[in-house]
Amino acid sequence: MDLSQGMNAPGGEGVVESCLVREPWGEVWRGSHPRHGAALFVVYTGPHGPALFAEALPGLRRWQQVAQSGTCPELIAIHEIREGSPAVVVAADPGGPTLREIAAKGPIEPRKAMTIVRHAARAVLLARSYDTQAAGLSPDLLFQAPAGSPADAPPWRLLPVGPNAPRAIVHVAGGRYLPPETAGHPSFLELCPDSYGLAWLAVELIAGDFMLPRDHTRIKEWIPYARLRTMLANGLTPAKGSYGDPKLIQLGIDRWLKTEAVEDIAEVEAAKRATERPPALNWIHQHRRTLIQAGVGVLVLLVILCGIYAVPRMLTPGNTTKTPYGVTNLFFEALVARDANKARGLAQGEGAGQVDRILEEIARMERDGLASPFAKAVPQVAGAGPARTVKVDLKGKNNDLFMIAEMTIRETATGDWKVDTLFFEPTRTKEN
Repeated sequence: MDLSQGMNAPGGEGVVESCLVREPWGEVWRGSHPRHGAALFVVYTGPHGPALFAEALPGLRRWQQVAQSGTCPELIAIHEIREGSPAVVVAADPGGPTLREIAAKGPIEPRKAMTIVRHAARAVLLARSYDTQAAGLSPDLLFQAPAGSPADAPPWRLLPVGPNAPRAIVHVAGGRYLPPETAGHPSFLELCPDSYGLAWLAVELIAGDFMLPRDHTRIKEWIPYARLRTMLANGLTPAKGSYGDPKLIQLGIDRWLKTEAVEDIAEVEAAKRATERPPALNWIHQHRRTLIQAGVGVLVLLVILCGIYAVPRMLTPGNTTKTPYGVTNLFFEALVARDANKARGLAQGEGAGQVDRILEEIARMERDGLASPFAKAVPQVAGAGPARTVKVDLKGKNNDLFMIAEMTIRETATGDWKVDTLFFEPTRTKEN
């Protein structure tokens, strides 16, 4: 069906004005309805449309029930579901542009991009809480609220097209936001497909390109922000047949926005400025710490001599969970020993949930000859107060750096430190 502007809507009720999506499964039109006012018409007209609608019909009815209850404003409400030829879903029109239309206007600042993905994650999690997975994530189905919306209105909403349709949903957005394991997966829901979709959507928004090849090993080409890149790379890598709860993506975005975005962006801007400096000034900037240290060398020597007398009183009895470095060293000693239970005992929340994933990745790299047996970790702790950030180099017995990790550690009410979040990224791949 190819409807022109101002033509009658499918089914004979209402008028369609503009086509927002046209894919092999069907179309999404914006228009008006005599009873519902401004509306979106989801029309299952394409060669794959009938199969998608038939498989998604129970999920669409569930979505209609949940969205009309008013408890999930991020889910666009369904007014009517019309079975027939073609099948049509009449949904509420949020009134704003799609994410694809927003992105077409120019690059989206990284913090704003990740805020958008965070709202998309909230919509996905709300659908998931009502037994709806594979909600049909794509930049064409996320709608921004129009200017002048109430302050409590969700800024982004998700339109249903093929919820809970594990076979036919591969035709929505060409399957770009579904894991490669989707086809024929014995337990589609355990795969957590929406986590994969959220991670790819974030990568594409940062890169400013909705047509990136699905090759997560190239993520360094597209995302210059090291901490964000590590977090998203983890979201694109399955562990034990699952991409993990979408809540992990939301928590990772929250942490990045609150504690890591400033440092990530500052490092990228500093690297850019370095390319613009004359070589001599750039050398001075890179070695500024060494030059400063040379200028105060005599003072440092005096401090060292004085400190010799204090060494006996400064000695501490090994690592302990009462210090940031202590819990970090103990955590990685447990990983070297492959003691997952001990490592989980030194972590909490999202950090504990990543223990099995990092151990599995270390084992895979050793098995594939990408690393010698994991032997030591070299941490750097930064920050102050009850929360610290830690960067860690993971090395094999041959002193080969095969993985980098970043994490947040927090002091608990008992005075012990715990690993709160953990992200990791291999530095070697088969292609390299």
